[in-house]
Amino acid sequence: MDNNLNLLPPDAPVSQETQGASSPQAPQLPMPPKKKKGKGCLIAVGIFIFLMILTAIFSDGDDKAKHDSDSLAIDSTEVVTEDMVEQSDVVTVDSAKIIELKPFFTEKKDEFTGIIWVEPKTRPKYTNANGICTYFALNSEGKPENLRFLIQYYADDWLFIDSYTFLIDGNTYTFSHPDVERDNNSMIWEWSDTGVAQSGEVAQILYAIKNAKEVKIRFNGRQYHKDKVLSQKDIKAIRQPIEYVEALGGRF
Repeated sequence: MDNNLNLLPPDAPVSQETQGASSPQAPQLPMPPKKKKGKGCLIAVGIFIFLMILTAIFSDGDDKAKHDSDSLAIDSTEVVTEDMVEQSDVVTVDSAKIIELKPFFTEKKDEFTGIIWVEPKTRPKYTNANGICTYFALNSEGKPENLRFLIQYYADDWLFIDSYTFLIDGNTYTFSHPDVERDNNSMIWEWSDTGVAQSGEVAQILYAIKNAKEVKIRFNGRQYHKDKVLSQKDIKAIRQPIEYVEALGGRF
């Protein structure tokens, strides 16, 4: 062994000459950074969720606004309805008309019920007489109610009336099933006394007579009938009680 051989310390760098024939190593290039898988998908999902949340928020807002609008409309309708009811309950009294009509009527108080019956002075005192009129009652508060239509037929022979036909200014109206009562001695009489509220036919007939110029009535019996032209006195006995009811704040 050559004692003159220089030994290098273990950690000394080795020169190319020292490495001898060993081939040089290729330089190592830096590796590109690794992409994080799924990051783009997460962003897309996040945006989608965000848009869904915004849509839900605005949708709730629109629903709430619509609900509030509907509630306001309902409240407004209720207010209008209540106002209409209150207005319909308002009683309008025509004092001048009352003063004008009162002299044409008599008032009879039922001492048992306290009801005052208001009748035209032209009403027949008894049922055994021809006559036609309307009349009504005043309750304990002085308000008109129970408007009625009275028809009386007095003659030599029975008709056994089962209906009435009215010819009012050329238009025909029928009162089909009146509740007719009968009595007789040497003569016969048949009559009906009907509450206007009980019969739509009667209400229609009276409404027509109220503004009529010419009125005829046919008493329809089982086999025969009898016709009569109503006088202006008869028409007034029908019309004036209706006008009196309205003047007192009642309704027809």
